[in-house]
Amino acid sequence: QDQGQQTMSSVDVNQVVEGAVALLARPIIAQRIQVKKELGRELPKLRGRSADLQQAVMQLLTNAKDAMPDGGTLTVRTEAIDDRLVKIVVDDTGHGLGDGLKERIFEPFFTTRASKGHKGMGLAIVHRIVDEHGGRITVESAPGKGASFRIVFPATRESLHLV
Repeated sequence: QDQGQQTMSSVDVNQVVEGAVALLARPIIAQRIQVKKELGRELPKLRGRSADLQQAVMQLLTNAKDAMPDGGTLTVRTEAIDDRLVKIVVDDTGHGLGDGLKERIFEPFFTTRASKGHKGMGLAIVHRIVDEHGGRITVESAPGKGASFRIVFPATRESLHLV
C-alpha cells in the first residue's frame, strides 16, 4: 500500500515524537548528544498520517544530530496553543545556519552536506508532509547558535470539545 494513500486518522503528536526519538536514540546517544523531551500534557489530537508525521520528525532529529558532530543538546517540545493548534519544536545546539541558507533549506536538492552524500531532500520532504497536514514550518537560526525548527498544525475539531 502506497504511503501517500494511507487514510488520515486522529494522531497523538506525543506518540509520534516518542516513536521518532526511540528510533533514533542509539545514533543520537552514540554522538554524545543529550536529548531533552518536554512533551505537553493532554494535547489536542491532529488529523493526519502518523507514519508521515513520524518521518518528518525523524528527519528534523537527524538534521539536528548531523549539526552537532561533537555532541550537544537536542530538545524536542510539544505544546498546545489555545487548544486550536499543536506545536512541535526541535532545537539543537549545533553550528546553526546563516541567513542565506535559512531561505533555501526547504528547497528540494539544496544541501550543505553534499560532500557526505546527502541529496538535500530531507527538509523538502518535511515541508511537503507539513503542508499536507495543513501545518506551517519555520526555522530560527544563527551561525554558531544552533537551530530551532517549529511546526504548527491545526488541531482536529473533535479535540476542540465543541458541542
